[in-house]
Amino acid sequence: MRKKLGKESGFTLIELMVAIAIVAILAGIAVPMWTKWIPSYRLKAVTRNLVSTFQKAKMEAARRNANVLVEFDTAVTPQTFTLFVDDGAGTGGTANDFTENGAERIDKISLPKFTSIDAVNFGANAGVKPVAGFTSRGLPAAKPGVSIGNGTVTLSNSKGLLRYVKISVTGNIRVDTTP
Repeated sequence: MRKKLGKESGFTLIELMVAIAIVAILAGIAVPMWTKWIPSYRLKAVTRNLVSTFQKAKMEAARRNANVLVEFDTAVTPQTFTLFVDDGAGTGGTANDFTENGAERIDKISLPKFTSIDAVNFGANAGVKPVAGFTSRGLPAAKPGVSIGNGTVTLSNSKGLLRYVKISVTGNIRVDTTP
Protein backbone atom coordinates (compact mmCIF):
# COMPACT_ATOMS: atom_id res chain seq x y z
CA MET A 1 0.00 0.00 0.00
CA ARG A 2 1.16 3.37 -0.88
CA LYS A 3 1.41 6.13 1.72
CA LYS A 4 -0.38 9.31 0.91
CA LEU A 5 1.94 12.26 1.26
CA GLY A 6 0.70 15.38 3.08
CA LYS A 7 0.39 18.67 1.33
CA GLU A 8 3.84 20.15 1.07
CA SER A 9 4.38 23.83 1.72
CA GLY A 10 7.03 26.17 0.40
CA PHE A 11 7.88 28.20 -2.65
CA THR A 12 8.87 26.90 -6.00
CA LEU A 13 11.90 28.27 -7.77
CA ILE A 14 9.67 30.05 -10.29
CA GLU A 15 7.69 31.79 -7.53
CA LEU A 16 10.91 32.99 -5.91
CA MET A 17 12.27 34.30 -9.22
CA VAL A 18 9.02 36.19 -9.91
CA ALA A 19 9.13 37.77 -6.44
CA ILE A 20 12.78 38.81 -6.90
CA ALA A 21 11.96 40.28 -10.32
CA ILE A 22 9.11 42.36 -8.83
CA VAL A 23 11.39 43.64 -6.05
CA ALA A 24 14.08 44.54 -8.63
CA ILE A 25 11.57 46.47 -10.75
CA LEU A 26 10.28 48.38 -7.72
CA ALA A 27 13.86 49.17 -6.63
CA GLY A 28 14.65 50.38 -10.15
CA ILE A 29 11.77 52.84 -9.90
CA ALA A 30 12.42 53.91 -6.30
CA VAL A 31 16.20 54.53 -6.37
CA PRO A 32 16.16 57.41 -8.90
CA MET A 33 13.30 59.07 -7.01
CA TRP A 34 15.20 58.60 -3.75
CA THR A 35 18.38 60.20 -5.12
CA LYS A 36 16.38 63.24 -6.27
CA TRP A 37 14.55 63.52 -2.95
CA ILE A 38 17.52 63.32 -0.54
CA PRO A 39 19.30 66.60 -1.51
CA SER A 40 15.99 68.48 -1.38
CA TYR A 41 15.22 66.99 2.03
CA ARG A 42 18.65 67.95 3.38
CA LEU A 43 18.24 71.54 2.19
CA LYS A 44 14.79 71.80 3.78
CA ALA A 45 16.17 70.38 7.04
CA VAL A 46 19.05 72.90 7.11
CA THR A 47 16.62 75.72 6.33
CA ARG A 48 14.30 74.68 9.18
CA ASN A 49 17.30 74.38 11.49
CA LEU A 50 18.49 77.90 10.63
CA VAL A 51 14.99 79.37 11.10
CA SER A 52 14.67 77.65 14.49
CA THR A 53 18.13 78.96 15.44
CA PHE A 54 17.01 82.50 14.58
CA GLN A 55 13.82 81.96 16.63
CA LYS A 56 15.90 80.69 19.52
CA ALA A 57 18.16 83.76 19.21
CA LYS A 58 15.10 85.99 19.42
CA MET A 59 13.79 84.23 22.54
CA GLU A 60 17.19 84.12 24.26
CA ALA A 61 17.72 87.83 23.56
CA ALA A 62 14.46 88.67 25.32
CA ARG A 63 15.17 86.28 28.18
CA ARG A 64 18.74 87.47 28.79
CA ASN A 65 18.11 91.14 27.93
CA ALA A 66 21.16 91.14 25.63
CA ASN A 67 21.99 90.81 21.95
CA VAL A 68 21.95 87.18 20.79
CA LEU A 69 23.64 86.60 17.46
CA VAL A 70 24.21 83.93 14.83
CA GLU A 71 27.71 83.92 13.33
CA PHE A 72 28.24 82.19 9.97
CA ASP A 73 31.57 80.52 9.22
CA THR A 74 31.75 79.59 5.54
CA ALA A 75 35.54 79.18 5.48
CA VAL A 76 35.50 75.81 7.29
CA THR A 77 34.33 72.40 6.12
CA PRO A 78 31.63 71.62 7.02
CA GLN A 79 30.27 75.15 7.15
CA THR A 80 28.82 76.18 10.50
CA PHE A 81 26.63 78.73 12.19
CA THR A 82 27.06 79.55 15.87
CA LEU A 83 24.47 80.97 18.25
CA PHE A 84 25.94 83.11 21.03
CA VAL A 85 25.03 85.79 23.58
CA ASP A 86 27.00 88.96 22.96
CA ASP A 87 27.17 89.97 26.62
CA GLY A 88 30.93 89.82 27.20
CA ALA A 89 30.68 86.93 29.66
CA GLY A 90 33.83 84.99 30.48
CA THR A 91 37.47 85.98 30.36
CA GLY A 92 38.42 88.33 27.57
CA GLY A 93 34.83 88.87 26.45
CA THR A 94 33.53 92.23 25.31
CA ALA A 95 29.81 92.98 25.23
CA ASN A 96 28.17 94.07 21.96
CA ASP A 97 31.28 93.58 19.82
CA PHE A 98 29.47 91.21 17.41
CA THR A 99 32.19 88.60 17.94
CA GLU A 100 31.97 85.35 19.82
CA ASN A 101 34.48 85.50 22.65
CA GLY A 102 34.70 84.39 26.23
CA ALA A 103 31.96 82.02 27.38
CA GLU A 104 29.17 83.36 25.19
CA ARG A 105 28.37 80.32 22.99
CA ILE A 106 24.92 78.73 23.22
CA ASP A 107 25.03 76.33 20.26
CA LYS A 108 27.07 75.47 17.15
CA ILE A 109 25.50 73.76 14.14
CA SER A 110 27.38 72.14 11.24
CA LEU A 111 25.75 71.84 7.83
CA PRO A 112 25.28 68.31 6.46
CA LYS A 113 27.08 67.12 3.34
CA PHE A 114 25.94 68.53 0.01
CA THR A 115 24.41 71.69 1.53
CA SER A 116 26.10 75.07 1.80
CA ILE A 117 25.69 78.69 2.82
CA ASP A 118 26.04 80.60 -0.45
CA ALA A 119 25.63 84.14 0.85
CA VAL A 120 24.89 86.05 4.02
CA ASN A 121 23.66 89.58 3.42
CA PHE A 122 22.93 91.62 6.51
CA GLY A 123 24.39 94.91 5.34
CA ALA A 124 26.53 96.55 8.00
CA ASN A 125 27.05 93.27 9.85
CA ALA A 126 29.15 91.80 7.05
CA GLY A 127 32.69 90.73 7.77
CA VAL A 128 35.00 87.75 7.65
CA LYS A 129 32.33 85.89 9.61
CA PRO A 130 28.98 87.57 8.88
CA VAL A 131 26.67 87.98 11.87
CA ALA A 132 22.90 88.33 12.25
CA GLY A 133 20.84 88.38 15.40
CA PHE A 134 18.35 90.10 17.65
CA THR A 135 18.15 92.67 20.41
CA SER A 136 16.21 92.11 23.61
CA ARG A 137 13.20 93.76 21.90
CA GLY A 138 13.14 91.16 19.11
CA LEU A 139 14.48 93.51 16.44
CA PRO A 140 17.49 92.75 14.24
CA ALA A 141 20.73 93.68 16.00
CA ALA A 142 23.23 96.03 14.38
CA LYS A 143 26.62 97.30 15.41
CA PRO A 144 26.39 100.50 17.49
CA GLY A 145 25.63 103.54 15.36
CA VAL A 146 24.66 101.48 12.30
CA SER A 147 21.12 100.92 11.07
CA ILE A 148 20.15 97.60 9.58
CA GLY A 149 17.62 96.77 6.90
CA ASN A 150 16.29 93.46 5.69
CA GLY A 151 18.75 90.58 5.58
CA THR A 152 19.00 87.27 3.76
CA VAL A 153 20.87 84.00 4.16
CA THR A 154 21.08 81.98 0.93
CA LEU A 155 21.34 78.21 1.30
CA SER A 156 21.87 75.71 -1.52
CA ASN A 157 22.26 72.00 -2.14
CA SER A 158 24.31 69.89 -4.56
CA LYS A 159 21.50 69.97 -7.15
CA GLY A 160 21.49 73.79 -7.30
CA LEU A 161 18.22 74.23 -5.41
CA LEU A 162 18.17 77.47 -3.38
CA ARG A 163 16.34 78.55 -0.22
CA TYR A 164 16.40 82.04 1.24
CA VAL A 165 15.96 82.71 4.96
CA LYS A 166 14.91 86.34 5.27
CA ILE A 167 14.73 88.59 8.31
CA SER A 168 12.77 91.82 7.96
CA VAL A 169 13.61 95.09 9.68
CA THR A 170 10.80 94.31 12.16
CA GLY A 171 12.33 90.93 13.09
CA ASN A 172 10.00 88.70 11.07
CA ILE A 173 11.72 85.48 9.92
CA ARG A 174 10.53 83.69 6.80
CA VAL A 175 11.68 81.20 4.17
CA ASP A 176 11.39 81.87 0.46
CA THR A 177 12.39 80.15 -2.78
CA THR A 178 12.97 83.43 -4.61
CA PRO A 179 15.51 86.15 -3.82
